[in-house]
Amino acid sequence: MTVLGKDFYRYFATYWRHSDHSARYSISIHERPTARFGSEIWVLYRQQRIFHTFLPPARAATRELSELAVEQVQERIAQRELERFTAPDPDLGLEEL
Repeated sequence: MTVLGKDFYRYFATYWRHSDHSARYSISIHERPTARFGSEIWVLYRQQRIFHTFLPPARAATRELSELAVEQVQERIAQRELERFTAPDPDLGLEEL
């Protein structure tokens, strides 16, 4: 929506594409401009928010922030996938496992 949001998305997508497992996961990036805090950005994976930040008004900081965001998103996805495969599903009974 905003120039800052487009910059963040462009940098994030570039870093994301260069990561090893980016093709395995589907994420979505959302932006909400706010008058008080600038642009609010969050990343969803499996309908869960795994990254959330506010973009600073300085466009120069967006590149570094997007690179850090990719690292955090990858770490949190790995953590969620590990939890998903090792934790029992509370909706299943013992006989259904």
